[in-house]
Amino acid sequence: MIKFFRKIRQNLLLENKTGKYFKYAIGEIILVVIGILIALQVNNWNENRKTQKEINETLSNLEQDLVANYKLANEKLKFYKRADSIIRLIVNNQLTVDDYQNPRFSGNVILNWNLYTPQTDNVDKFIKSEDLVSKQLKPLVNQLKLLKQQETWLNNAWDKFDKTIDDIYSFYSNQEWFGGQDALSINQEIDFKLNNPAYRQKAFLYWVVMQNYANNITRYRSENLAVLGKIKQIRNNYNHQEMSAFLDSLGMHQFKVFDCDFSINDLSLGRQYRSHELLLNFTENTVYLKTTHNKGSRIEEITLKPYEFRKLSGWPFGIKGDYNILVEQLDKDGNCIKKFGALHNGYLLIK
Repeated sequence: MIKFFRKIRQNLLLENKTGKYFKYAIGEIILVVIGILIALQVNNWNENRKTQKEINETLSNLEQDLVANYKLANEKLKFYKRADSIIRLIVNNQLTVDDYQNPRFSGNVILNWNLYTPQTDNVDKFIKSEDLVSKQLKPLVNQLKLLKQQETWLNNAWDKFDKTIDDIYSFYSNQEWFGGQDALSINQEIDFKLNNPAYRQKAFLYWVVMQNYANNITRYRSENLAVLGKIKQIRNNYNHQEMSAFLDSLGMHQFKVFDCDFSINDLSLGRQYRSHELLLNFTENTVYLKTTHNKGSRIEEITLKPYEFRKLSGWPFGIKGDYNILVEQLDKDGNCIKKFGALHNGYLLIK
C-alpha cells in the first residue's frame, strides 16, 4: 500500500503536476491522521472495557466482603454482650466466691478482647476508582466514603481499648498472686476481686472503653449494610420487596407498624441491646422522620433524601442503652403518616 501511494506521488512529480501533488499529499496526511484517531479510539474503547470489567469484579468482591463483615460483626457483638453482663456484676459488687470458683465463669473478663477486623481492601479499591466509575455508581462511592469514616472511628475506639487492656494487664502483673495456680494464690485472687476497690475501678474503666468499642462495631455494621443495600438497589435493581427479602435472609427484622395514635408508653421491649438500626428510603421523595427514645428521654428529627440509606443511632451510651425507639413518619407539614417500633437488629424501609 505504501509503495502504491509512493508511485502515485512520483508520477505526479514527473508529470510536473505540482498542485495536484500537494493536494494528494494533504489528502494522504488526512487519511493517516484519521487512521491514527481510529486506532486511538479503538484502544481507548478496549481500555475502558477492561477498566469497567475490573470495576465490576471489584464490586462483586465488595458485595461478598460486606456480607461477611456483617456476619462477623454479629459474632463479635455476642462476645461483648456476654462481657457486659459479667462486668455489670463486678462493678455493682454482686459476685460471690462461688461465682469465681465456677469453672464456667470468666473471672478474668477484663483482660479479654475480641478484635473486629472487617474486610476493607475492596472498599479502598473501589473508592480509588471514583473517577472511572459510571454515573450510576457515584452514589455508591459516597456511601463507601461514609463507611471509611466509620472505619476510622472504629480503629480509634480499638486503640483506646487496646491501651486500656495493656494498663490493666500491668496492674494485674504487679499482684503477688498473679500467675499462681496453687490454692493459696487462687484464694488470694478471689479475695482481691471481691474486696479490692482498685479492681472494680479497673473493671469500670474496661467497661467504659469496651462499650465504646462495641458501639462502634454496631455503627460500622449499619454503615456496612447501607453500602450493601445501595449495591443491591443500583446494581441489581432491587425493588422494596426484594430488599426486604434480602435483609430478612440476613436475620434482620422489619420495624413493627403502628397507627398514629400509638404512644411510646405502650411500646413493649423491642431491643435487647443498644445498636444502630438501618433506615432505607425506597421512594423518590424526601422522607421526614421523628424518633422518640426511651419513653421520651430524647427526640430526634431525621430527613432522608430519595433513596438514601443510613443508620438510626442508638442512645444513650452503653451496650444496654435505649430499649425502645418509636419512629414517626411525617408529611412535609409535620402531620403523622404512621409510626414504627424499632426492633433489635432491625430495619425500617419506607416504600
